[in-house]
Amino acid sequence: MKIKGYQISEILLQSDEMIIARAVQESLDRTVFLKILPQLPTAGELRHQFEQEARLLARLNHPNIVTIHEFNADHDPAYLVLEYFAGRNLAEYLVEKSSLTAEQLFSILRQAVTGCAKAHSAGILHRDIKPANLLIDDAGQVKLTDFGLATLMDSSQRRVAGTAGYLAPELALGEVPTQLTDIYALGMTVYTLAAGENPLSGKNLNEALNLAINSKPRDLSELRTDLPDELVKLVSRMIQKNPHDRISSCDKILEVLTEFKAFAPVKSEPQRGPIAFQKPDHRKPGETPAELLNVPSRKDWVLGLAFFGLLVFAIYSWSVSKRPDFVEPYVKYIPDTTARADTTHQITSIPMPMVDEDTLHQVGQIPEEIGKNFVMTLPAPQTPPAGSDIIGDPPRLKFGSLVVAAIPWANIVVDSTPQGMTPIAGKLNFSVGKHTVHFMHTDYPEISREVVIQDGKTDSLLLNWYKELGFLSIDVYPWADVYVNSNRVDVTPLKKPIALQPGEYQLLLKNPNYSPWNRFVTVTAGDTQRITVRLLNSNTP
Repeated sequence: MKIKGYQISEILLQSDEMIIARAVQESLDRTVFLKILPQLPTAGELRHQFEQEARLLARLNHPNIVTIHEFNADHDPAYLVLEYFAGRNLAEYLVEKSSLTAEQLFSILRQAVTGCAKAHSAGILHRDIKPANLLIDDAGQVKLTDFGLATLMDSSQRRVAGTAGYLAPELALGEVPTQLTDIYALGMTVYTLAAGENPLSGKNLNEALNLAINSKPRDLSELRTDLPDELVKLVSRMIQKNPHDRISSCDKILEVLTEFKAFAPVKSEPQRGPIAFQKPDHRKPGETPAELLNVPSRKDWVLGLAFFGLLVFAIYSWSVSKRPDFVEPYVKYIPDTTARADTTHQITSIPMPMVDEDTLHQVGQIPEEIGKNFVMTLPAPQTPPAGSDIIGDPPRLKFGSLVVAAIPWANIVVDSTPQGMTPIAGKLNFSVGKHTVHFMHTDYPEISREVVIQDGKTDSLLLNWYKELGFLSIDVYPWADVYVNSNRVDVTPLKKPIALQPGEYQLLLKNPNYSPWNRFVTVTAGDTQRITVRLLNSNTP
């Protein structure tokens, strides 16, 4: 995978339809984030969302919002270049520290609201504010990130998008998003950071929606006696169930924050300011956030909904939508895996990637340190000829690096050494020379690629199964066993298209009560060929 002008140094996220990488912009010698959208058979709406994110971000230039540097829709693959911010998201910090001090909460709220106010003034709604979408660095600067679900205020967007636990009640009832829905999400974000857990995330879809509409979180003063009353009251105003009872705008929130007596020394500070990262000591011995909230442990869930009449929920499985012959679903949902491992459900309004829950990291959700896999293939030791003398130091072993990715995923074997399943964090190191990379998938035939590793250089290799293979979608009445080149491969109705390497194949359909159907078919890479057959009765002349 090559992006002209950028040297990819590490894959941070790899999913069915999106790749996030850390890279160096060669012209300016600066580190950036690359958000890459490979060309897929069903990527139409995702591409539209991708372009929308770029256009909306281009309107925003603010110290509390991650900056866009470049967008190229004409390149294959299309890509978005984002500011590199050396921080981590607050969901990750919450896992480590359980909760934040009052001073930290104030600083985070002030900066997040300032960034959100800028977006609102530009006519943009974020629609997915949560701890995982707020970055913070060691100096305490906060940046709002991931505008993948953002929309314009006047778009009358009725597709529900956001994350359960941060989803405003009116959205769960089918209302359009407004500034007040972002304010609710901001309030629940601060509540979660203060309490250490989100009490509205729910264990499943029905519970999450019911909690959003009907459940009121416990007052923060009951959970955190160290918090100033003015902060507790402000958060309460932000998360009122009735939007008309909420504080009306981000600008109003900022006005209230400037009057906070408990934080008077910092009310004139700019949008960034240092906060000490220490675990607050506000709990009694033996108490945990779960005990304080009296809620069960949460697990990530995948959610989606659309509204018809009063409320109809439409839930689609990516295991269907990712197949090239199916139209992508109206809504798509993925687990919010960058938040706590047991917290929230994410609802998204576009087809989005399904990836391993333990390895997903999104732009603006980059851990402080990414693990690296170093796999070195060393040359066999050489025995010097008898009688020869070895003078001086042995020659330096030469190595280069390889970044490997696959869509939707693959088990990687280089030469004969397994490297694990994608996404593989970091680079793989190999001795210089030729190596064979084998891509393996349970549903697809194995594909191999040869790479030449160069000393001290990093190369990248991306395999897109949907582009490399062709697919046969077969409908047979009444049914048939399916044979390809005399090998039985499936029976109709097919659960998924048959994936084949490009080329010509003999296709045989057999039903014991009907005459067999036999044809030669040509399979083209990246294409799905649809075949519909009505078998003839064996007694039919």
